[in-house]
Amino acid sequence: MFSYINGKLIDCLENKLIVECNGIGYEVFVSNNTFVDFKIGQDIKIYTYLVAREDNIALFGFSTLSEKNMFLRLITVSGIGPKMALSVLSGMSIDDLAVSIAQGDSLMLTRIKGVGKKTAERIVLELKEKVSDDVIEKQLGGSNESDVVQALLALGLSKYECQAAVKTAVESGAITTEEIIKASLKSLNK
Repeated sequence: MFSYINGKLIDCLENKLIVECNGIGYEVFVSNNTFVDFKIGQDIKIYTYLVAREDNIALFGFSTLSEKNMFLRLITVSGIGPKMALSVLSGMSIDDLAVSIAQGDSLMLTRIKGVGKKTAERIVLELKEKVSDDVIEKQLGGSNESDVVQALLALGLSKYECQAAVKTAVESGAITTEEIIKASLKSLNK
């Protein structure tokens, strides 16, 4: 319903901000990452997600669209509600969270307060494919790299293995598609 709110930050409480917009003070629940991005008195733009239930209406806020998108993915995981999703987002940076999920590192996720082994495994299981695509796109800049990843995926390798091999190849100086393929296959055979 609300995509974002532009307003003045009036107060910072434990896990929420009070944002005044046109004479209305909005109570917005936020992660620790968003909490530290703003200062009282500052004019801010905060991306929002409204949760309306029978007994409660709550507004959740994010300093970046990437944090909001990760939140939206987390709440699709069975057993993860909006408050738990904020806890997960508070536990580590968005980039580290995405890489941990893409690598299938559920142990890293269990270090987040309130996330047990089963919840961490469920997050990895349900989000790994979705998040892996984002990690690959973010870490690989050119179309040559993306083409090579797709070719390696056809060989039956995992997305993360492919992405890591291509990244290593590019860092070692491979430029053309052919060079990247050769260097990637070489690194995979080690």
